[in-house]
Amino acid sequence: MALDALLRTLARDAGTRRDALLAAARAEAARLRAEADAQLAARRATLLAARERALSAELEEAVAIARDGARARLLAARDAALRRVQERAAAILGAEGTGPAFAPLVAALGRDALGYLEGCPAVVACDDASAAILAPVLAGNAGARREPAAGHGPGCTVTAADGRVTVDATLRRLLERRWPALAQALVAAGLAEAT
Repeated sequence: MALDALLRTLARDAGTRRDALLAAARAEAARLRAEADAQLAARRATLLAARERALSAELEEAVAIARDGARARLLAARDAALRRVQERAAAILGAEGTGPAFAPLVAALGRDALGYLEGCPAVVACDDASAAILAPVLAGNAGARREPAAGHGPGCTVTAADGRVTVDATLRRLLERRWPALAQALVAAGLAEAT
């Protein structure tokens, strides 16, 4: 009987030891599973953060490219509108430049051009319509003589008799000189976009 008791005790001790080993193995497995899950979650978070940064950088680049493209289209449209305004202004000056609205300006341009030469003999090239406006200015400058220039447009070109200095006093040239400031004023007023 002692042998039976010993075998029961050994079986009981083996069962207890087996249960303890199983519990320890289950606990270790749970710990390893939790550790693996945490490592996987950390790696997933790292990969997601890296992907999010990459996508964010791609988005910023795409927005910058789109913004640059929109800015280029806006500038091209503004330039085209300003070009149309300048062409229209040149056409108006060409068609109406010797009319009553512009006659005082044409006369002032001629007077200023002759004044720049400070009384030196000069040749004033202008068309017939401008000559009629400039007649009083030419009459007041003994050293100035008119030279016909068909198709010259409103205003005149004054050249020193020795040919060293030429002053372009045409409305066309005045528009060209003042165009940068006029264009800036149109843009500032928002008129270039509306045209």
